[in-house]
Amino acid sequence: MLPPSRSLAVRDVEACGAYTLLRLERDGADAGVPGQFFMLRADPAPADAYLPRPISAAWADDDELAFLLDIRGPGTSALTRAGTVEVLGPLGHGFDLAPGPALLVGGGIGAAILPWLVRLLPDARVLLGFRTE
Repeated sequence: MLPPSRSLAVRDVEACGAYTLLRLERDGADAGVPGQFFMLRADPAPADAYLPRPISAAWADDDELAFLLDIRGPGTSALTRAGTVEVLGPLGHGFDLAPGPALLVGGGIGAAILPWLVRLLPDARVLLGFRTE
């Protein structure tokens, strides 16, 4: 059974290196766990981007859900201009987290989930890789 879709207000949009950080008001929405993803669509949806975009949350707390976007086309671009975003999720299975030391490895947009994991695994070390400095 799918979770309900919700419209969440955009709290902030900011450049974050080569990516864009989209922060939404959580407004009681289920944040899920690291490793799950959400289907996001700008509200109202632009005519040239009719399908929602699957995006993993970068982090969640009591007040917000945050997503790191790699702007590639009209769908992700519309998310940066929206006042509200239609959110379906969380979907998929999250990571099985065990206490103790961990090595978290990511690069590029794949590093988006690491801030949330580091909050939950304080003994973790992080290894990042990127194409450019």
